[in-house]
Amino acid sequence: MQRMLTVIGVVVAMMASGTAVGDECVDVDLRAEKIEGSPLDALSLFFSMANCGTEAGVADISISLEKDAELVGEIDIHHFLPADLDVAHEWRLPIPPAVPAGSYRMCVRIRLGEASDTACASVEIDADGNVLAFSPEATTAVERKGWGSVKDAYRP
Repeated sequence: MQRMLTVIGVVVAMMASGTAVGDECVDVDLRAEKIEGSPLDALSLFFSMANCGTEAGVADISISLEKDAELVGEIDIHHFLPADLDVAHEWRLPIPPAVPAGSYRMCVRIRLGEASDTACASVEIDADGNVLAFSPEATTAVERKGWGSVKDAYRP
């Protein structure tokens, strides 16, 4: 019994003296603006990521492109993110006429420790390489309500 109490005491002391785990948080944003051009349309793409947590770490970044719900390609990269730092990039992406017409979906996913965030957007391109639309996909919050409040909404 004495040995068990000693082991429990050592474990509790180790847990109490251990360093506190920092909050993990990451935020990603993906936007674009259509730039009409002659002869090519282009997108001015803006991408930002932020380590909104308290600990620095290596972020696993995945960028994927789908066309008509089929995966075209995916790139995985790693980037060191100090705490409380935003990283932003903006670049011009011309759309040549050789790009097949259709609906494209680009997603940027970031994982930093246990935290993760995703930003996606859809791009519609016609047969001449014109950008018809760029639509960021907004995440929606769902508020949990009890069944009684749902029933009450339908009662006269």
